Amino acid sequence: MILGKIPYLNTTPYFHFLSERWLKQHVIISASPARLGEMARAGKLDAAPFSLVDADALVESGKFEYLGDLGIAGQGEIQSILLFGVKNPKSLEGKAIAVSSHTATTVRLNGDLAA
Repeated sequence: MILGKIPYLNTTPYFHFLSERWLKQHVIISASPARLGEMARAGKLDAAPFSLVDADALVESGKFEYLGDLGIAGQGEIQSILLFGVKNPKSLEGKAIAVSSHTATTVRLNGDLAA
């Protein structure tokens, strides 16, 4: 089995209780959420904690299924998406901005850019 792992602290609970014996019998690949989605679409992974948008598309394709109701969620502002720049965020409305290649979800968000 090839298992994808996101190297972020909030995914640690998914892997915490896997035994050393189990881990030695399987291949674990650590990559960004976006990269894991790409690998899954290419048939290079058997399971992983995917971003919600990738998970939905993978399940719809019939190649993957949800394993229970596990997920990562938060209450209130999560603050894991940061906007850096020299301009007022409101002045960027309707303009293209660069986004890290690590994200699979951020580019699909359409929220208020209030300063």
